Amino acid sequence: MSVAVPLSQMDVDDESLPNSWSSNDREGMPSYSGQNTAHKKKYYPSTIKFFGVDLSPDNVAVAMVYFVQGVLALARLAVSFYLKDDLHLDPAETAVVSGFSAFPWLVKPLYGFISDSVPLFGYRRRSYLILSGLLGALSWALMATFVDSKYGAAFCILLGSLSVAFSDV
Repeated sequence: MSVAVPLSQMDVDDESLPNSWSSNDREGMPSYSGQNTAHKKKYYPSTIKFFGVDLSPDNVAVAMVYFVQGVLALARLAVSFYLKDDLHLDPAETAVVSGFSAFPWLVKPLYGFISDSVPLFGYRRRSYLILSGLLGALSWALMATFVDSKYGAAFCILLGSLSVAFSDV
């Protein structure tokens, strides 16, 4: 949601005004110069604050990343029940699968070097955020539709963990 605020006459220099407007008029009122030109008001979005933070696209993207991380904590509970009830894994196998999901977090500094040195589509961070989101969505979609073995589940959990770790950088 954005709010439009009309551009005041104080913020505009004389050269950007149409012929029918002059900023030198008395009391800040426009004067009519006799020409029949219509003046369109210019609107610029104002900054919207939420709990004192500007809602810029970058701040919204960061908030979405951490929201997804919070939601994934709930999903881990469902994954543990899936591994135990549907795939019939014992606690040791469940621990091994969960342990593999921690591997992308161990090499997290490497992701920072990659995103800073190799820009994708002209951006250093945004493109990696988008790709990480797509990778995470793909991993959860695969988990929901095609996974029927412990190896497939481990692979999808590893992809999901990789996407969250990379986007956290």
